[in-house]
Amino acid sequence: MHIVRFIAVAISVFFLVNKADAGKGHILEGRKSEFIKSFAPYVARANYKVSQQRNRLLAIREYFYRTGNLNQESAQFLLKMAKKYQVDWELDTSNFRNSALDLMNQLAIRIDVVPIRLVLAQAIIESGWGRSQAAQVTNNYFGITTLSNSGRFVTASETTTYYLKKYNSLEEGIDDYIHILNTRKSYEPFRILRAYYRSNNAELSEHRLSIGLLKFSELRHQYVAKINFVIRKYLRFEYTHYLMNS
Repeated sequence: MHIVRFIAVAISVFFLVNKADAGKGHILEGRKSEFIKSFAPYVARANYKVSQQRNRLLAIREYFYRTGNLNQESAQFLLKMAKKYQVDWELDTSNFRNSALDLMNQLAIRIDVVPIRLVLAQAIIESGWGRSQAAQVTNNYFGITTLSNSGRFVTASETTTYYLKKYNSLEEGIDDYIHILNTRKSYEPFRILRAYYRSNNAELSEHRLSIGLLKFSELRHQYVAKINFVIRKYLRFEYTHYLMNS
């Protein structure tokens, strides 16, 4: 019931945002357009790697559903993905078919892409269009924090100190951001929404899925509104598509 209610609220928010999206966007020039042009290909590459894993998973699931057969190579892939995407699962040997399908279905919810304009909007917000020195030094454009002191100091409470996570490359940073959305408990609503729209053959739009990121920031709804504002003003589809392919 909680999931159904969340999806209903999310759809309502989408229609409100989509109505507001009818206005004209802002034509970018200079550094802002250059940021999108340089950043977007890395996002596309990260999504491509995830989509390759997803395509293989779906092919294995479809074949297994039809035949009930699962070869060793496919089984090893599933176990590797279960570990990578942190799926809590144990094989039920008394009901192998249903148990295996349960794993594949859980993986299908986690192994999926993140809309590129949603990624861009968060990078813009968290790094100030890539101007943040901390983001440039750490290759962390999403404000991802860690308890390890190998990164840059962010903030501290009475019991905990947080650091900005440091990555060896921009590609590694974007890969980890997408992996975090696909695995952490905080972003289960995001994954539920994405799976819901997938199951209904609906577009994975940025506005539809942004409500699933309430816990990305302490600002909650204000943060989601900010994401959608950035998308509406700076990342309208036609212009973003042009920048990515120019």
